[in-house]
Amino acid sequence: MSRSAVRSITGRSLLLALLVTLALGLVAPRAQSAPTPPGEQPLLSDFGSCLAGGSTGSIVLLIDQSGSLETTDPEGARMDGAAFLVERLAEFSATSGYALDVRVAGFAANYETPGDWTPLEEGSIAALEGQIDAVGGDLRSHDTDYWTALESARQDLADHGSECSAVFWFSDGEYDIDPRESRQSRSDFGETKPYAPEIPLTDDAGAAEAVAAGKEDICRPAGVADQLRSSGITVIGVGLMSEGADFSFLRSVTEGGGAEAAERNGSGQCGDVASPEGGYFEVDDLDTLLMAFDALSSPGDSLSSSSVEICQGEECGAGEVSFVLDRALSSVRVLASSEVEGLEAYVIPPGESEALRFPSSAGTEPVVQGGAEAAWLTPRTVELQLDAESVETWDGTWRVGFLDPASTSGGEQVSVNLHLSSPLVLEWQDLEGTEIRQGTEVPDASLALVDRTDGQVIDAADLGGTLTADVTLTDAGGGSHTLFSTQDKAALSAPLSLPIPAEAALGEAKVVTSLQITTAPPTVDGETAAEGTALQPALASTTTSVLPPQNFPAVGPRIDFGLLEEETTAQAVLDVTGPGCVWLAPDSVSVVGAPAEAGAVSVTSPAAGEGDCVRLAEGEQATLPLELGTEDHANGAVRGSVEVLIAPEDDPSAAQAVTVPFDADLRRPLDVATAGTTFAIALVLGIGIPLMALLVLTWLTARIPKGTLVSGSTRISLPPGGGRTEIALERNDLTMTSLPTSQRSIGVAGRMLRARFSPLPTEAPWVELEDSSPSISGAVPGSRGGRARLPLGVRGNWVAIPDRHDPSTATLLVLLGSEDQASLDAVLEDARKRVADRVRSLGLSAAPAAGGTGPGAPAGPADLQGPSSGWGPSAGSSGPSTGWGPSTGSHGPSSGWGPSAGSAGSTGSAGPTGSPETGATGNPPSWGSSGPRQQPPQSPWRRS
Repeated sequence: MSRSAVRSITGRSLLLALLVTLALGLVAPRAQSAPTPPGEQPLLSDFGSCLAGGSTGSIVLLIDQSGSLETTDPEGARMDGAAFLVERLAEFSATSGYALDVRVAGFAANYETPGDWTPLEEGSIAALEGQIDAVGGDLRSHDTDYWTALESARQDLADHGSECSAVFWFSDGEYDIDPRESRQSRSDFGETKPYAPEIPLTDDAGAAEAVAAGKEDICRPAGVADQLRSSGITVIGVGLMSEGADFSFLRSVTEGGGAEAAERNGSGQCGDVASPEGGYFEVDDLDTLLMAFDALSSPGDSLSSSSVEICQGEECGAGEVSFVLDRALSSVRVLASSEVEGLEAYVIPPGESEALRFPSSAGTEPVVQGGAEAAWLTPRTVELQLDAESVETWDGTWRVGFLDPASTSGGEQVSVNLHLSSPLVLEWQDLEGTEIRQGTEVPDASLALVDRTDGQVIDAADLGGTLTADVTLTDAGGGSHTLFSTQDKAALSAPLSLPIPAEAALGEAKVVTSLQITTAPPTVDGETAAEGTALQPALASTTTSVLPPQNFPAVGPRIDFGLLEEETTAQAVLDVTGPGCVWLAPDSVSVVGAPAEAGAVSVTSPAAGEGDCVRLAEGEQATLPLELGTEDHANGAVRGSVEVLIAPEDDPSAAQAVTVPFDADLRRPLDVATAGTTFAIALVLGIGIPLMALLVLTWLTARIPKGTLVSGSTRISLPPGGGRTEIALERNDLTMTSLPTSQRSIGVAGRMLRARFSPLPTEAPWVELEDSSPSISGAVPGSRGGRARLPLGVRGNWVAIPDRHDPSTATLLVLLGSEDQASLDAVLEDARKRVADRVRSLGLSAAPAAGGTGPGAPAGPADLQGPSSGWGPSAGSSGPSTGWGPSTGSHGPSSGWGPSAGSAGSTGSAGPTGSPETGATGNPPSWGSSGPRQQPPQSPWRRS
């Protein structure tokens, strides 16, 4: 680390301090700690179980930049803490095998990001710490604008497209708007806020009124807080305490989702959506900051926190935490802190009487004794680490304690965070290929214990202790159904038949597996000496769908209306499969999150009754056309659900309702009238010549950078309901092209890429795929006018061109900067996760199929011509792009290109460790939502 307060602790010590991998809380007899009560989830459990289900995680580190920090945080503790957390999470990612991407952002009056999304791994830590330094050191004179910070972080995560998302939010004070009392401040920061457009910020009264409006919009039903939670984003707040600081509002935003959570946490209610539940910490010095971040360093795993007495002069039971280990666990970490300096930590291994001693006087360098490692991070905080591979005796009772050699601290206590790390999770194997059908049984279901570090299946009989294994289905209506529960290890050794209740609501659902392990009790001379340690359940969640009975039609799990910028309407389709009849239930829209400015939200369809339904024969596939509408433009997320009615082919009276969630992202478009007026005034004031010079410069730079360009293409089949796509493309299928100079156009894999530019000086040039068929890329905005768009640095991206007559198949084009396997793997992995949903957003339909009738029946080839189709590309599409006129899909400040998985060529983007390739601009490619990761550590199950 580069900041002075933590540099004194030494970088090596910091790498040990906050990572407490896969903390699975326990009952610690001497520490009097307790596991999480039944019905309550540990901190970050939703985020962690999502990761355990196989998805990539994305975290925004949101750092306060308000000027008051010069007084409240003069040493930059929040920067130290953020960097500290990055190091811990990087080590957690390496040891767990979970992929994590991080975005560093600062906020005051605005939201600013110094770099791109960065895969979290050892080689990227330095770059992220540099971004933290840049944000934390750039303090601003105006505002602590919570609304702008949260809404911008939500947009950032939405653009990144990760299934598992979290915001770690650091602030030193209250929501605050400063009055714009000078002409310069009004010019720099604006005279209004987007959530209070009618309130001038020219005096204290207006600023206070704007703060009240912002708080109201965050916490109203369907407000910003509900939009965050309904998008699956976990928000964690950290309040940097100072005299007079009031964090009641920050706490309500993070802990007050719904009346029940607000009452349980003793905070004000903020919104109605309760899940995922966030968390809040208050810290007042470096030691409490370390303890707080310790709780965030291993998402999804529970933490056992306790306080023990400080032993006076010699070891004592009252000053110890004890726990029982066996081979089900791979590591233990303890972080302990007190108000007393000069203490000594000690560890007593199983069967030993002599303690391993670690005095604070040894300094900050790590000390290793008997395989145990300790480091005093500050004179009052120590981190202890035990690893199954390093100690001579692992199984049995361990004791960790703290004593004062001077015996001058009677009555004082030590706060202890105790984490045990088990690599095991319960996995429903081949769940993606399993039909979960209402009122039937799933035959031959296979449940297995899996080492998540390497995917190795472990025989439950090898566990020395006991286990409890559960499988729960949470349906679209929120109903919870236990499909399986056992404490019998042998029950996991054979295929199972799992019943799906007839009352399970149809639609998108979650399968959550839970594995609770109790370690084997220790024995002395053949007699049981103590009870084993009960770990907190390890959870893993996977999204699936509850299908109707066989004689009913099936519908897709979710409706994605995409991004709305220029329009207030957007089209989408819902995949349906026969036999039977499908239609939209009128007036069934339920909205859980939406910006207030959008007004009423509607979802309509021409198939809005049984007489107009989409009729399908057995096995026939078609789409239900849908249109989302809002009353006005706005910034924010729209989240909700509609009911789709499905009926058997010959019995409409037996219709059932399927709750289908939908989402859309609203971005307020450029005010063309205002922009035109401003432009005219600028010309009158004599800046026309500089603008023309800028336009010429833009035209000159609208070129694909020189250098090596590697390309390849393959045919892919898109899963009908969206989700992960199988893609096979090998390195020997790639073609290398050398661009000796930058080019305005280039042919790759039989396709033409051409650089384009806009006359607007604020919009960056782009590259467009010229093809008669509709196409879309993995970049942002992806497609305009039915043509794929890419940044000028095309390398590290992919483009999909769906078949004109069968959009369930497509041609995938990949563009790389080199032929190395890591580059290919990164782009293909991003395409596997996102290409199906991207193609679906184009709204294409297949050629007619026999027997298809009704408005949702497959369209003919004429419907595949792009925006002219009634159910064509998502709203925001304009006519075919010519390279002239404003882009409607630009994001981010000035560049016109927001962060996109796999995009390259953006200044400040970080590539994976050891990836040397760059484009002609000298910028390394961004690896998007995934990238090369370190090899996981050796599994404890491979020890002899």
